[in-house]
Amino acid sequence: MKRLFILLASLFCFSCAQAMTPSQLTVAYAKALRLASPSTKTTVKTDLELQLTNAEGEASTAFLDNAYKEYLHDPKAIEDVIQRYTVSYLAITKDEVRIDRARIVPIIKDRQWLSEITQSLRDRGAKEPLENAFEEFNERLVIVYAEDSPTNIRYLTWKHLEEIGVSRTQVRALAVSNLKKILPKIEIHKGPVLSMVTAGGDFEACLLLVNELWTVHFKLTETSL
Repeated sequence: MKRLFILLASLFCFSCAQAMTPSQLTVAYAKALRLASPSTKTTVKTDLELQLTNAEGEASTAFLDNAYKEYLHDPKAIEDVIQRYTVSYLAITKDEVRIDRARIVPIIKDRQWLSEITQSLRDRGAKEPLENAFEEFNERLVIVYAEDSPTNIRYLTWKHLEEIGVSRTQVRALAVSNLKKILPKIEIHKGPVLSMVTAGGDFEACLLLVNELWTVHFKLTETSL
């Protein structure tokens, strides 16, 4: 990674003087990834979107919307943002990386997300779409299962879960249990009309699955009436 750090230091020295555009960040990430992983064919498709093809010919898409949002939030952290997203890609492309059962978590997504993932794979020429591990939550939302590592969110398939011995009937209980262990502090902000629940900014939607949170909250609400 030493060469990558040198590249980042020289590549982003201008970032303090002017804001990077989505196009500039996309090109910067592509350069960093090519240096860190020469065997990966990295192609810029459009702003904040790269097509990546590994040495085995397997294609994937890197969406950099979140990376750009992080950069805009703290422009001085551009080197850290690019480094983390590069390490994140490298982590999920190592075949020997085994899924950690203790890091499997539920993610709430809308149905449109599943459709977009399927369409993206078809656009890249995939013969069969990935069988994302998910289940119904309600008529608009689904629960998608993923591995939350320190550097990346890796969305799982039913095959992934089968390989580590987690069945479809077990995964929700396991994922919710893991979620409760890794959640940051949950805070309930009460207002005169509306209340808001926060959990670090990343897991708020997932709190819908923590039944005891809502039981306690409603009990407190009823007590205060």
